Amino acid sequence: MDNRGNRYPLRFNLYLKEDYCEATKERFRTKIEEACELIQYAIDQGIDFGGVVIDSWYFSKELVDNISENGKDWVTRTKRR
Repeated sequence: MDNRGNRYPLRFNLYLKEDYCEATKERFRTKIEEACELIQYAIDQGIDFGGVVIDSWYFSKELVDNISENGKDWVTRTKRR
C-alpha cells in the first residue's frame, strides 16, 4: 500500500493444477509453495512489510514457519474442527 492507501499486486502468478503440469511438463508447485515464493519475492524486492494476512485455505505449518523464519508476523482465521 502506498501513502495514499492504494494497493498494488506484487506479481501475477497463475496456479496450475498438477494434472495440467504433468501434461505440459511444467514444474508443479502447491499453493503453499507459491505463497512462500511470493513472500520471498517481496523480501528480495526490498518491500518493507511486517506481517502477512493468511486466508484459512493457506494456513499451514509450512507457510507459518516460512513467515516466522523471515522475521515476519502473521495472522489468520482458522476453521473450527
